[in-house]
Amino acid sequence: MEMAFAPTAGANGVDPDEPAPIVQAMNALASAATASVTTAVVRTIYCALSGPPVKRVPVAAARAKRYQPELRTDDVGEFATTVQSYLKRALEERCLSVAWETEASVAGTRVDIAGDGGGERYLVELEWRRADPADNTAKLFRHLESGAFDTERVAVFQLFTGYYDLQRGGVSSKRRNAEFVGQVAAETVDRLSYTSVELGLDPPKRGGPWPADWKTAANAVADVLRDQITGDIS
Repeated sequence: MEMAFAPTAGANGVDPDEPAPIVQAMNALASAATASVTTAVVRTIYCALSGPPVKRVPVAAARAKRYQPELRTDDVGEFATTVQSYLKRALEERCLSVAWETEASVAGTRVDIAGDGGGERYLVELEWRRADPADNTAKLFRHLESGAFDTERVAVFQLFTGYYDLQRGGVSSKRRNAEFVGQVAAETVDRLSYTSVELGLDPPKRGGPWPADWKTAANAVADVLRDQITGDIS
């Protein structure tokens, strides 16, 4: 028998208004029940009509600790823009046949990073703290269905930071909902693929320090995207 327990309100990746455990006795029981549970860290989820509905690839080296912060306290918006630009350059170095751009407009919907590889279109969305990460990708899927893309194939990559991780293990319902939308879209539209990728860092709070190894995390994601694009999926 499995029992699910609500995480404490305000936990990382959990809305403050989500319910806390009902009584202290249930808290104690939940702690004892989950102590022996081993959670596999998942790097990517790939969905396409030609393969299994969902493929989960475990990371060889799970993140045992968060990256240590560097001594810098700029606005989180500047950090997001910096990572976005760095990731775009990393993709340019790894995927030479693809033309990459940031802040691309797709039928009026802004995409963080977009790549054009001839008959292929690659769309990358970075999810930092968005309350509804399924919203933008749902718009993209709707545009695809309506004929807004003139390419043979469209690959959507949705990157999730540690904000969507739960302290008890696993990921929040916000991320699961977004992945579900991507899975359904990939199973419905035959020229679409969807990949959910973990961006291994915690976004800084406003005015807080930047993660010291954010470039390492961005390069790791660029490697995953390159492997997906070239078909070299290990």
